Amino acid sequence: MLLFLGLNLWLATSWGTGFFERKIEARLGLPCTIGAISWSPWAGVQVRNLRLMPPRDTGENLEILKIESVNVDLSWRSLAKGQKRFQRLEIHGVTGEVSLELLQSLAARGQATERPGSADPVEVPTAPVMADNTESPSGPSPEVPPKPSPVDQGAPEPAESDLKVVPVDDFEGGVAFERVNLRLYSRRFPGVSVGVADVSGEIPIWGGDREGLLTIGDLELGKRFHSQRIEVPVILKDRFLKVDDYQVKLFGLDLSFTAALWMVQGLPYGVQLNLPSQQMDLTPIYLDGEPPFTIGTLQSSGQMQGHLLDPGASVGGSYTTFENLEMIDGKDGSRTRFQSGSAHLQLSAAGLIARDFRIMGEEEAVLGNGFATPGGDAAAVVRIVASPNRAESHEKRVGSASDELALKFEPLVTPDREFRDLHLELRSGNLMIDLGQGGQWVPFFPAARAVAGSPDSNLSLYP
Repeated sequence: MLLFLGLNLWLATSWGTGFFERKIEARLGLPCTIGAISWSPWAGVQVRNLRLMPPRDTGENLEILKIESVNVDLSWRSLAKGQKRFQRLEIHGVTGEVSLELLQSLAARGQATERPGSADPVEVPTAPVMADNTESPSGPSPEVPPKPSPVDQGAPEPAESDLKVVPVDDFEGGVAFERVNLRLYSRRFPGVSVGVADVSGEIPIWGGDREGLLTIGDLELGKRFHSQRIEVPVILKDRFLKVDDYQVKLFGLDLSFTAALWMVQGLPYGVQLNLPSQQMDLTPIYLDGEPPFTIGTLQSSGQMQGHLLDPGASVGGSYTTFENLEMIDGKDGSRTRFQSGSAHLQLSAAGLIARDFRIMGEEEAVLGNGFATPGGDAAAVVRIVASPNRAESHEKRVGSASDELALKFEPLVTPDREFRDLHLELRSGNLMIDLGQGGQWVPFFPAARAVAGSPDSNLSLYP
C-alpha cells in the first residue's frame, strides 16, 4: 500500500509527469506534455491530456497530436516473465493535424539532401515522342513493375537475430480506440489534404486467432472527396494482423485492399491497393457543374512495405494506366481528347520518383519524369508535343494570359510535330516553372491560374 501511495504521489507531481515527458520526447523527437498520470494494481495505468508539439526550433506552436486519455491494463503474469505485455490498451479522444511542410522539415533532419538518382539526371527522351502515324509513342514503353508477392507472405523479414516473436499461448491482448480524428494538410497548397474522422475499433495484437473491426466515420481527400462510413474487418492469424482482400467503393471507384502486419520486432508490414479497370465517374463530386475531365477506363496497382517503427525506410511503387481521357477547358468549353496514358511511381527512403508519365493523343502528347526528396528538393521535366496547329493555339493561349508569360514551340524531328520542354523546380518552398518571357522562372500556380483564365490569377508573377 505504501508503494501504491508513494508512486501515485510521485506521478501527481511535475517530477513524475516530467520523467515520462522526457522519455517520450527522447523516443519521438517531439516535445511532449502530460496532464496527469495515475496507477493502481486493479485499473492499470491512466494517462490524461497527452500532447505532442512540433520541435521548438521549427517556429510552429500548434500541437501535432492530442490524446484525451490512455488506459493500459497491464498483465502482471507477463511482466513477471519479462514479456511486457498488456491485456488491453484503450485510447480515447485523439485529435491530430500535421502539415506536409512540418513533415518535410522533420524528414529533412534525418535525411541527406542528395537527390535520388543524381548520377542519372532527370531528362525526357530526346527521341521523337510521336511516330509518323501519330498513333503511338516511339521508343520503349515504360517498364511495368513486377507483380508483387502476396502481402501476407511478402512482408519484409528482419534479420534472424532481430526476431523476437511473442509465442502464441492462452494470453490474449488487444488495442481499443474511439473518437480518433487525424488530418494531413498543406499550408502552401490549401486544396491538398487527407483526413479520417470518427475512427474507432478494437484490434487483437497477440494470442490465438481472433477477429477485430476498424470503423472509419469519414475519409476525406481535399475539399470534394468524402466517403461514407467504412467498416474494415481485421484478422489475427499466425502472428499476422491482416486485412484480406477487402473490397470497398470509395469516391465512385471500386478498390481492393490487402494489408499485413507481422507481430515481431520492428513490426514489418506490407500493403497492396488495386483498382481494377473501370470507368471513373466524377459527377457525384462536381454537383455544381460539369467535371473538368472524364476518363473512359482507369486501372492502377500500388504496393508499399517496410517496418512500422521505421517509416522512413519504407519502399513502394505504383503503376497506373487509363484510356479515353477528355479534358474540358473551363475558359471556352473546348474539349481535348487523349487516347491513353500511364504513370509509374516509386517510393523509397530517398524520396518519390516519377519514372515515367505520359498522356498520348492524336494531336498532342505530354510526357516526362521527376522526383521529390524528404529534404525538400523537387524537380520535373515535362515535354509537350503537338501538331503545328495545336502548338500555335497553345502559344496564343499562354501569351494572351499575361505579358509576362511565353510558350514557344520548336520543330521536332518530323515536320508535322513541334515540342516544348517545361522545367519545374521547388525553390525556397515555391514551385517554379520556366514559362516566363525568355524562359524565365515564374511561380507555377499563379501562372497556371492565369492560363486557365481564373479571375483570381493575381499577376504580376515576378516579385
